This record gives sequence, C-alpha cells and structure tokens, in this order.
Amino acid sequence: MTSQQRPSLRTLAEELERTAARYDELQTHLDRTTGTASSPDGAVHVTVDAGGAPTSFALTERFRALDARAMEAVLLTTLRQAQIRLRDQVTELTKATVGDDAAAQDMLARYHERFPDPPPGRRR
Repeated sequence: MTSQQRPSLRTLAEELERTAARYDELQTHLDRTTGTASSPDGAVHVTVDAGGAPTSFALTERFRALDARAMEAVLLTTLRQAQIRLRDQVTELTKATVGDDAAAQDMLARYHERFPDPPPGRRR
C-alpha cells in the first residue's frame, strides 16, 4: 500500500469519532430497553431492565390459584422469557445502531450466554 492509498490520521480519527457516536447512541437506547413477557394463562407479567434484572412482577388472580410449585415454575419461566426478549431487542438495536463489529459481537455473545434459549422441547 502506498502512502496515497493509506487513510490519513485525520480520516482514521473521524471514523473513530463516528464509531464512538454510534456506541453512545446505542448506550442511550440500551439504558431505556426492557424486556417483557406474560405467562400463557396471563397469571404473571414480568418486566426486566437492560441488565435482565426484574423491575416488575404483575400477578393476577389466576396466580393465587396455583400451588407453590406451579407458582415458582410460572414465575421463573416468565422471567426467562422476558430476558430472552430483552436479548433479542438488544441484538436488533446493536446491529441497527453499530453494526456487526468485534465489540458488538462480544457484547451480544455475553447477552446470549446470560440469556440462552430454553432447551429443545420447552416453550420459549
């Protein structure tokens, strides 16, 4: 590559500034991103924040009719569904905002590790 073919330092700096601006935009979007899910029977509604932590549980009268094991199962399943929806939203936002560079791939891999799809045969 000749010196005329190589990007100038100014060009590289401008590209870095554009990349940083896209990541700042992504962070703003992620800060407001939540995942929500409801159990199939409507007994439980769960919302999680951008880190996957639950921020709200809404329990209906149907929930009160469940035994303790069923309560636990429906809460955990619905929480996991909300986290998977969050992961999917983060994936879409990331690809739309910053693309598919190495840093984005690394971040998305962490979300996929933390919030994997359920094993085959289990509902999502």
